[in-house]
Amino acid sequence: MSGELNITSGGAIHVDSGAFRAVGHRLAALAEHVKDAARVARRAQHTLAQTADRHPATGQIGNCVHRLESQGEKAAKTAQGTLVMADVFELVELRTQQNLMGVGDAREALAIQDRIHELLASNPNIGPAADSLVTRWQNHRFDGLTDQPWDDTYTLARWVGAVLAPTLFGWAALWLGPEPVGSTMGTLRDLAVDVDLGTLPSGTRLTGESQAVTLRTVESRDVKPVAGVRDSIARVPWGRTAQVAVEKYTMKDGSVRYVAYVDGTREMMPGTDEPFDAVSDVELYMGRKKSASYEATLQALEEAGAEPGDTVDMVGYSQGAMIVSHLAMDSPYHVGTVIVAGDPVDPALAADQTIVRLENSADPVNALATGGTAGGSGSPDSFTVQREIPGRSSPIDPHMYGDYMNTGAELDRSSDPRAQALRDKFFHELGEAARVERTEFSAERA
Repeated sequence: MSGELNITSGGAIHVDSGAFRAVGHRLAALAEHVKDAARVARRAQHTLAQTADRHPATGQIGNCVHRLESQGEKAAKTAQGTLVMADVFELVELRTQQNLMGVGDAREALAIQDRIHELLASNPNIGPAADSLVTRWQNHRFDGLTDQPWDDTYTLARWVGAVLAPTLFGWAALWLGPEPVGSTMGTLRDLAVDVDLGTLPSGTRLTGESQAVTLRTVESRDVKPVAGVRDSIARVPWGRTAQVAVEKYTMKDGSVRYVAYVDGTREMMPGTDEPFDAVSDVELYMGRKKSASYEATLQALEEAGAEPGDTVDMVGYSQGAMIVSHLAMDSPYHVGTVIVAGDPVDPALAADQTIVRLENSADPVNALATGGTAGGSGSPDSFTVQREIPGRSSPIDPHMYGDYMNTGAELDRSSDPRAQALRDKFFHELGEAARVERTEFSAERA
């Protein structure tokens, strides 16, 4: 149904394999308890049957025994299937980890391969099931993208095309006469898959020299701790003078941590003093180079007082999501939690980093990530949230800032255990702060 959330562990994996395996073991234990109860009931039935006068409850106990034995067998089969599916999920996760590893991770890759061999040898059906799972995900990862309304389609196509094809030929081709909407968006989808820059393998680092920007403080004030995913998105300085905001959290024990909020693209035309422009989009996505907007974000963190080694959690929208994804992979800070909305890339994060991805269905900017990886990345608490945007009149609608705030609000109300864990761990910890100082920064190209 439109507007409902689909929460997965990323890519083809709907539930973390470890959590799914734990469910399987609990089901197996439950099956044994039910079978034990059946055996006890069976003994009671036999005892009563041997009395001189047949007890009237003997037949009823017999019926109970049959039901218990039947339910025990069903629970055992369900447990077995759950454990096999957990192995399938783990196989997809391990293969994804291998694909994202850099050339310097040979030893870890070999260790993973040992576990892959173990899984494949345990059951001949696991390999084909994993392949089928990934194939289904690949076939449906762009659902809705080519089913777009007409309004503003070519404006969007030219913008996304500029990111994917920044050559003069690429620009000209995208400005030529109209084509069917589905064909246009399908071409952009195919370009994103062909350039294969939407996923960031382990060890990815932006190259190039830092670009000169001028940073100024727009506003500083004390605020309440951030209170949820919607509030996190709302604190991104969208539609304001500032492009970056940094909150300094002083905890009751005197320790300090930070949360950075980074906005998206502000200007489509090159040649202005705006660092959050389409030029930065191209540099970050196509070239994997340090952009002026990336430098502005680093300077804002430094100006706010963040020092190397400090914990800096990050929230980003659109281009800002791409920036914080790169910073989570390579920065002087310890980036623990990342919340991104409409992110055109999917980073390979470490096992101690949690990433929460908000993906509105048919968002063409998010489609640049090509569905991310089949197995997801980051800690077991990481997850992806997908939501279909109802009543669309434009292909740009699913990427709109306000729609992502609504997706965040839906997630805040979700009873999904992963959403609950985010509230209990991340937001609860921040809520314990003694003081929160928020500073908003505006940057210009120097």
